[in-house]
Amino acid sequence: MLGWIYFLKHRDEKTFFLFSSVSINLILLTILIYQIATRYTYQIYPIFILLAVYSAACIAESVASKFQTFTRNLLPMRGVAIASIVLLLILNVEPNRVLASYHDALTRRNNEAFAYISSHRQPGDVVISTSPAAASTGLGGLDYFIPGNIRFDVFYWNNGRVIDRWGGGKLISNLDQMSHVLENSKRVWLHVDNHTEGRFEPVFRDYIETLGQPVMETFGARVRLWKPEDGVFPHVPYQGGDLGAY
Repeated sequence: MLGWIYFLKHRDEKTFFLFSSVSINLILLTILIYQIATRYTYQIYPIFILLAVYSAACIAESVASKFQTFTRNLLPMRGVAIASIVLLLILNVEPNRVLASYHDALTRRNNEAFAYISSHRQPGDVVISTSPAAASTGLGGLDYFIPGNIRFDVFYWNNGRVIDRWGGGKLISNLDQMSHVLENSKRVWLHVDNHTEGRFEPVFRDYIETLGQPVMETFGARVRLWKPEDGVFPHVPYQGGDLGAY
């Protein structure tokens, strides 16, 4: 913001145009994008960082020049200001985190969870997921999908069923549907993405957390296995607020 004001005051039209373009893009993304994800701003990050660094250098040099004039060149304020900006940039690089990214997990390992299910899955097993995108490659498809809060760009209608767009998993929108799946299955694998937990109502989330037994956990994802001897959900009065029992 300071850089935008600085270049507006100094009538630097080209730099001001870049600042305005980045600002307008950020405002439009904030207003128009329903789903919050960093991938929508990747193309803006490089320009945004360059403008921030350039603005900091210009403002520091301008302020230092005025101080240097005020002190009658007794102190090399411009050099001190530029050196301070360079030092600040070096300290913000965080090389330890950059180097750690080569061997530490930075993204959720849903692929590992589905690979585990694929290697231990038996004929007739049912697979349910709260985040089915990786199921299309890890399993070749999905049986059921639990979305939590309904998102407009995830589902479509196909042959009388509402399915997700990645693995083709049939939508489960309430606990009655979940109980029906358990009653008609011998074994059920449940993949839980930690990132999706906030989408569920507390009662639904508690059921997901306690369904069956935990069999595998990796960075950002867990796998649980349900068998008939683990029991089914107790009846919960229907409160509305979902798609119903389609």
